[in-house]
Amino acid sequence: MCDCCRDEADRRILWGNCVASSSIGKIRLLVSQSPNGETTHRVWGKGASTGEAYQLLYEFQGFTTDGQVLEYSPSTPWTGIQFVKVETVVSPSWVSWREIEVLRAS
Repeated sequence: MCDCCRDEADRRILWGNCVASSSIGKIRLLVSQSPNGETTHRVWGKGASTGEAYQLLYEFQGFTTDGQVLEYSPSTPWTGIQFVKVETVVSPSWVSWREIEVLRAS
């Protein structure tokens, strides 16, 4: 995991250890998958606001294809999250991501 955040100008938080006061406004996952099919991906977060235990933030479920972008913006930004991980629990293929973006709330 990374130990730093990106420049605030591009508002992206790197996968890993980020400033606990950051508010997360969006997560975007770029799928790498073959064959296409039904998947379930869980986004977990951990930090001061979760009692330092991983808490389920969001679950993507549905038919996904290679190159598809999965995106979610919580109605209220997630705060106090220091670590983010993505867990795939259902998939017809090997799991990988072309890109994972966690964006700060504006």
